[in-house]
Amino acid sequence: MKVVFQLFRELISRFPFQFLILLGLILSQAFFGALTVVAIAPITDFLLERQGSEVNQITKYFSDTLLMLGIPVSLLSVFIFFAAVTLINGLTAVLTRYAVLRIKYDVLIHLLVGIMGDIFRARLVFFTEARMGILLNSFQQEVNKVGDAFGRIATIFASIVQVLVFLAVPLALSPRLTVIFLCGLAVLGSPLFFLRRYAYGLGRKNTETGNVLTATLYQTLTAAKLILAYGCQVLSINRYDKVLRQHSRAAVGFHTLHTGVRELFIPLGIVGALVAIYVGHVDGIGLGEMAMVLFAFMKLIPVLAMVVQGKTYIEGFIPAYEQINNIRQQAVNWAEPLGGQLFNGFEQNITLRKVSFGYPGRASVLNSVDLKISKNGMTALVGESGAGKTTVVDLVLGLYAPDEGAILIDGHNLDSFNLTSFRLRVGYVPQEPFLFDLSVRDNLLWSAPDATESDLVWACKLANVEKFLEQLPEGLDTQLGDRGVRLSGGQRQRLALARALLRKPDVLVLDEATSALDSESERSIQAAVEALTNQMTIIVIAHRLSTVRQADYVYVLSEGTVVEEGPYSELAQQKEGRLASMIRQQTL
Repeated sequence: MKVVFQLFRELISRFPFQFLILLGLILSQAFFGALTVVAIAPITDFLLERQGSEVNQITKYFSDTLLMLGIPVSLLSVFIFFAAVTLINGLTAVLTRYAVLRIKYDVLIHLLVGIMGDIFRARLVFFTEARMGILLNSFQQEVNKVGDAFGRIATIFASIVQVLVFLAVPLALSPRLTVIFLCGLAVLGSPLFFLRRYAYGLGRKNTETGNVLTATLYQTLTAAKLILAYGCQVLSINRYDKVLRQHSRAAVGFHTLHTGVRELFIPLGIVGALVAIYVGHVDGIGLGEMAMVLFAFMKLIPVLAMVVQGKTYIEGFIPAYEQINNIRQQAVNWAEPLGGQLFNGFEQNITLRKVSFGYPGRASVLNSVDLKISKNGMTALVGESGAGKTTVVDLVLGLYAPDEGAILIDGHNLDSFNLTSFRLRVGYVPQEPFLFDLSVRDNLLWSAPDATESDLVWACKLANVEKFLEQLPEGLDTQLGDRGVRLSGGQRQRLALARALLRKPDVLVLDEATSALDSESERSIQAAVEALTNQMTIIVIAHRLSTVRQADYVYVLSEGTVVEEGPYSELAQQKEGRLASMIRQQTL
């Protein structure tokens, strides 16, 4: 339960005002609940027409209060009082429930935004090492369990206050009956208090199978085209059916335990109450006192059941909270350095000095790479697949940190800058461009929200987007669907280029940005890029060497090392050179 108390302390300090309101409502609900119990005494005395010394002491206090307020004492006034406090008690219960839900969703917002903030302060390695099923399930399901559990904690707190109030009345009237009731309830209900390990196990199984289910669903839907093309629909459906059934078994067990505890506790409580009332009858306790004690017990049993049920639920939610904490801790472990210096551009070059890098658990991708990217020039990185070209760019963007060596901007270490301020001055076109399920306009403005209409026209014209925009039903306002599914590969690539150009970056990174283009579109993009070489620094990764003919400097990479470098024209003339060999192969 240490985890629960840790969470509770953290969130109370985060939401003190909401908790004060909740506490006030809880006390109010408990007070009016107690009044409904107390009101049973005068109702019983009036119905039995008791007089003088036969009247319960509570009835005397009640009558004196009504007379002091100038209200006639009668059965009707007693009924009106009982009805009023019952209605007010119901209203405070509704308000308490609202306060619990309000806190629950405040907690969810706090947790979800906090998790999102943590993971987007981490380097890219966090996302490459994380399992998408765990991430998605944590955001979609597990964090809801934490919010629900916190609501349960607040409800338990409210219930404990009510238990104390409801116990006060029977304890005052008949301590012996109350003790008998509590002892009987403890004996009968004791097995329900020893389910912690079982509840935790079911909660963990529920979380783990939920991770697998979410991952399977995500992979199945995102691979729809591949599944259809291979004719593997039945195989994919069967796989989903299998993991869904595994999760349903875990979920059924978890929720059965959660609800079953309450359903079992209530009849056990009734048995305990009946035993206590029977003892009271044998001892000759008066009917008025017996009625109040029984009514108090009947009010008390569901509240105690709620406490036991909440305890079981909280024990089962702990695996969800542990998973969320693990995600946040992993993100913190991979956190980017804050870097106090804002990036305001550079004057000379970006340099990689003796840089080595390897992904966690894998062999080195780069080995002692020296590389210089001059300002307002075009630098090309070429080489076979897996040579390390994209890794170089990822390191330049600060998405990863080198294992050895340094990345310098005008002699200053990249990590000394605020990396976000640096990336805001970068235009990036990845090999597989990602478009959002938004309109063309919104996809473009995503990179430069303050861009004007003329800026949009300029970027679209430069990226050769204008032609296919005319064919779209609503032009710039056409919705693109998930990942831009309504566009061809070449159209997506051109739109991604326009998005990068729209922010008018200091550094433009093109990672195979023309690989999906036809020859005419490629020539158009090449001309646009060449026109920008004096305005921005361009880094080009290319397999199609026609893209890099106008590069100021070319680096040829092989197996993580620079094996050749120089101007394109010079390297192309070296008969035994790597670049010349690659040109001959593409010519063939």
